[in-house]
Amino acid sequence: MIHGKYIVEPDETIVTDLNSQYTFTIAPDVRLDKIFDAIPSNSIINKGRCGIGGTYLEIKADRNSIIVIPTNAVIDSKCFDSTGNLLENHYVVRGKVEDFNFAELREFMSDDTSFKKIFCTPESLGKIAKSGYPLELLHNQWFILFDESHSTITDAYRKNMLLAFEYFFQFKYKSMISATPYRFSDARIQAFDSYTIRFNDFIGSIEIKSTPYVIALLHTILTSPDHFPSRVHIFLNSVKGIANAIRMANLKDCAIFCKDDTKNMNELDELRGYFKAKPEQDSFSKYNFYTTKYFEGWDLEDKNATLIVISDVNQLTLRSGISNKCVQALGRNRSKSHRLIHITNDRAVKVFTHFEDIEESTFRTAEDVINHYNAHIHNSTNNDFPADEDIERSVEKYCDKVTSTKEVTLSHFKVDRIINGNYCNQEYNHLDYIRQAWEKSHYKVTISKNYVPKIPEIPLRMKESHKVKLMVEYLDELHNNSENVENYSSMQDFLPRDLGYIIEYYNELGSDVMKRYNFNINQMRDLFRKSRNNEAMQYVAEEYFKTHRNANVSTSRASDTLQNLYVKFGVMKTKGAIETPKKASASQLQTIFKEVKRTKVDKKYVWRIEEK
Repeated sequence: MIHGKYIVEPDETIVTDLNSQYTFTIAPDVRLDKIFDAIPSNSIINKGRCGIGGTYLEIKADRNSIIVIPTNAVIDSKCFDSTGNLLENHYVVRGKVEDFNFAELREFMSDDTSFKKIFCTPESLGKIAKSGYPLELLHNQWFILFDESHSTITDAYRKNMLLAFEYFFQFKYKSMISATPYRFSDARIQAFDSYTIRFNDFIGSIEIKSTPYVIALLHTILTSPDHFPSRVHIFLNSVKGIANAIRMANLKDCAIFCKDDTKNMNELDELRGYFKAKPEQDSFSKYNFYTTKYFEGWDLEDKNATLIVISDVNQLTLRSGISNKCVQALGRNRSKSHRLIHITNDRAVKVFTHFEDIEESTFRTAEDVINHYNAHIHNSTNNDFPADEDIERSVEKYCDKVTSTKEVTLSHFKVDRIINGNYCNQEYNHLDYIRQAWEKSHYKVTISKNYVPKIPEIPLRMKESHKVKLMVEYLDELHNNSENVENYSSMQDFLPRDLGYIIEYYNELGSDVMKRYNFNINQMRDLFRKSRNNEAMQYVAEEYFKTHRNANVSTSRASDTLQNLYVKFGVMKTKGAIETPKKASASQLQTIFKEVKRTKVDKKYVWRIEEK
């Protein structure tokens, strides 16, 4: 088996009793096959940027390989051609254990195919070990690569992912690679040689758009299609948020890439027709939305595309780590992008704790909790009383499998997940830290502060006048800052559609009048109708005058003409919850015209208009 080595000299080499550390500085367009002949064994590689050819290097390596990749969607993009056929010498391991064909896998591993490449997710790695293929051959003659290795830590919601490490360390030849690596605390990984790729220039430019209300700002962007010459790819880790963004902007040419499950489809509701199975050329639209399932690991080929990632410190699912998940998302495009945009807010707190300090305090806490739990288990076992379930739950996040009768030991990988979450979370403490996170990832950064007003939250059961008050305050802020708000008029779309008539009242009456009447919906309705009637009556007068000028018109005909004109121009009764046309009478002509003559002709009253 080839073991892999570098083929250019590193800029810096540090040799310690623990490992060797190599640093290379290259141009942004150089790929890994110009640095290594194959991925070195027992190493952890910081490849510096996405799309530099890490997976490709292992696929082309003259050795049997197991390539562990975070998601099946990414595996599909690596293992199948454009027609859906599995590539030569490739094999994909996935599916439920009870349905898996172990014999077929074992046959593939044992046949005379050269340089086999088996792909699996971390959760499926155990199937290979249980296939019946001789473990001695597996562990000593196969190379295993943890691709996008940071995901084992950043995807903390995937509990079974960490089980892969039980198999990983049994291999003699193993490595980990990522564009956004994590500093693992496990001593076995710390003993790996490290290879760090740096660049002699920026790998791209990113616009950080800072705003308190990120979804509102996203809306102004989505309603400005002329700003984008090609497609737009939006990384927004919330199916509900995606659905709301599409509805608010009234988008039609769009695609949604997320997990295909009942919960997500119910959330999309009438938009589920926009769901696409996987991101590929035939499935893209003008606007493309992705949840975290597609933040990393796949290749986008879309020249002049705009990529946007959304963060919000106020929503847990939108607090993706900048230095890993956000960098991965905006690193998808293998063609030159038109723009890279990060829409975000921050806590405006200038506090940042060093990684080492977070690591030390987290491990102290973990050890203390574990010691407390083990003492409790010891006492419950010796004194024959049941273990406290609450104590069991408190220790689960720090250790491996918990039972009520056995002491536990610390899991470095679980603790690493906590450390990573806490460290990345503080990147959002201040705009300066957000900028630094992108700069450390070799991006040229520009920052703009973007004003958008806060979108009011209006509960269904709120008192009507309170709803009106919130809406008027929002509309006032929009109106007073119209020069600073891009797509000013479209921002009204964030207000509840069933209260759209309040916008009409606001535009007709103005906020001062609405405030004067304490936002009383009935009084404002009456004032609104009266104001509209005043405008409409001008058209009524014009039309009536054209029809009956210098003519004697009977009372009934005058009334009928007015009634038809009231309906035509929307003259309404000012009172009442139900909107109905105002009832016309001939006598109303005296309020419409200055000169109205009422005389008797043949013993019947007639009405004559000689001037307006």
